[in-house]
Order: sequence, then structure tokens, then C-alpha cells
Amino acid sequence: MAARASLLTVLTVLDRAGIRALPVKGVVTGAWLYGDPSERPLTDLDVRVAPRDLDRAEAALAAAGFQFLAGRSPTGNVVVEVGGVMVDLETHAGPPGLGRLTVEQMLDRATTRATLGFPTLWPDPVDHALLLTINVFKDKIALAAPWSLEDARRVVRAPEVGRAAFVDGVRRAKIAQIAWLVADAMARAGDDEWRRIRDDLGPPPRRVHAAMSRWLERRPASTAARLVARVAGDGPLDWARGMRAAAQIELWKLRDPVGSVLRF
Repeated sequence: MAARASLLTVLTVLDRAGIRALPVKGVVTGAWLYGDPSERPLTDLDVRVAPRDLDRAEAALAAAGFQFLAGRSPTGNVVVEVGGVMVDLETHAGPPGLGRLTVEQMLDRATTRATLGFPTLWPDPVDHALLLTINVFKDKIALAAPWSLEDARRVVRAPEVGRAAFVDGVRRAKIAQIAWLVADAMARAGDDEWRRIRDDLGPPPRRVHAAMSRWLERRPASTAARLVARVAGDGPLDWARGMRAAAQIELWKLRDPVGSVLRF
């Protein structure tokens, strides 16, 4: 309920500034995939805006008096406290380089619903399933939060998604390698629906990369694991974008060790 109240506040501020904003992840899945939203823990509130709108969004939130909890990252996201809730305002569907799904595409395919008790843009079900898949991969699959894994388990079973539409979306978004790795990990954990998705996807596009990813999967976070993850996109352009974004983040941490640390 606190997250919903904070979301309404954020959306109202951004709407007055003429900015489209899209809630994603927990606040959406809790209302969509669970019988009781309280079954889905929330650690923050995730909202997406188009990259071109981030400057105005940041200015609007600052003018409304909200406290920013870290400096803006080089990859385009800010974190602000609204009503005691941490709001993560991002401009990418996932880390840069992990696929071609864009926030602009998600905004254009979103519909307006009142599922949360007030009208808000609502992500296209397949788009949201793709974003959740990227999110699980980004969190190193085996080390992902239990609720993120549960979201992934439930979303591919949602009637509005469907296996064929999901696999087609994976190929359009250029995340075949990422989706295969997630499907493989979920299948090995006993999830039959993800096993069927893995079968539908066929063999991993890059077998050597898949073998390295599986080997690193349950090992502690490391530079090697981060580098392998950053080149999990489906093409060299994606790998370059991923490595560039990773380098930008590391340089940001070195240059601004205070501003790059989340304060909440």
C-alpha cells in the first residue's frame, strides 16, 4: 500500500511535467501474478521513463521536494525517496547491452489500467515477461532474490503471455542467449514450463558462452562473472554496449565514491 501511494505521487508529478512513466516489476507483478499482493515482497519501486525525459523527470521530482538517494548513474537512472519508499527511476528495460527491448517500445505498447486502484500505464504482458527474464539474468540467476525467481516462474504461466508469444518476443528483443540461460537454470531447478521454453528456443546460440555462464552461475560474484554477463546479448553491438556501460559504472564509482553509493 505504501508503494502504491508513492507510485501515485510519482506518476502525478511526472504527468504534470508531461512525462510518460511506466511502473514495472514488483508493484505490477504483485497485483497481476499473485492472489494477494502482500505475497510479493517489495524492496523498492521500479519506474521506467524514456531517456529523453530523464532530465525533466529529475527536475520535476527535485522541484516537488523529494530527496535523491544517489547521484545519477552514467547509464541513466536516479533513485529518490518518496513517502518512505525508494523509487528507482530508470531509462533502460535492463542493463545496456542486454537485449534490444527499449523503454520507448514498452511505453508505446503499454495500456492504461486501474489495477492498482488508480489509472496508470500498464506494461504489455510479453514485454514485462521479457524484462523480468533480463532482471533474473542480471541478478546472476542463482543469486537472484527469491521473489524475482517466483515472478519469473509465474509470468511464463500467465494466460496473457503464452509460451509461443514469449519465445517470439525473446527473438525480437535479441535476448535468445539470456532467455536460454534463464530457462536452463529454471529447468534444472525443476520448472517444467521453463524446460519447455528452453526446448522451444533450441540450443544456446553461443555454446561456449553458455558453458562459461553455467560454470560461473553458483560461484561468488567476480569480475569474470560480470564480464561474461555483459556479453550475453545476441550480437557484437550488444556486447560492445554492455562492456561500455560496465566501464562507465566502474569509472563512476572511482570518480564519485560518495555520490555513487545509495543512501537509504
